[in-house]
Amino acid sequence: MAFHPRYFDEAIKNSSSGYDYDEWNRTGRQQAAKQIKKETRKQPQAEEELELEPDLRIVTQVGCFYVFSVAQLHSTVPNTTDKTRFRIDFPTVNVDDLWEGRSARNVDAECTGTTLGDFVRATDLEPLPSELIERYRAGSAHAALAS
Repeated sequence: MAFHPRYFDEAIKNSSSGYDYDEWNRTGRQQAAKQIKKETRKQPQAEEELELEPDLRIVTQVGCFYVFSVAQLHSTVPNTTDKTRFRIDFPTVNVDDLWEGRSARNVDAECTGTTLGDFVRATDLEPLPSELIERYRAGSAHAALAS
C-alpha cells in the first residue's frame, strides 16, 4: 500500500459531488453481480492526472495490520513477490469523535449520504444511534461537521 502525502493538504479535482452513498446502497450494490468484466457503476474518481510519487509505502509482516484514515489518498501497489497476498479491511469509527465532529482533514470530498448506517458496536452489534446517523445523512460530511 502507498500513501501520497502531497495530497493530504491539496485538493484533487474529482467526481465525488455526484456520489451519494445512500443511493449506492439502494441501487449500486444490487448491480454488483453484473459487474464481471467491466465496472460500469458510477463511483468517485480523480478528474486530473495525479503525481503519485514521492509516496510512502507500507509493507507489513504476515498477519500485521495498520490503522489510517481513508480521508488520506492511498493506493494499492503491485505485488512483486511470488506470494499471494490478501487484504481485509475493517472500517471503524469512534462514536465520541462523531458526536464532537472530529475527523481527519478531508480537503476534497463532496459525497453525500453516509456509511454510518453500516457500523455496529463490536461488543453487542448495536447500530449507531439513528440521530447521529441522520446528522451526517443530512448533507455532506463537511456540513455535518460544521453544525
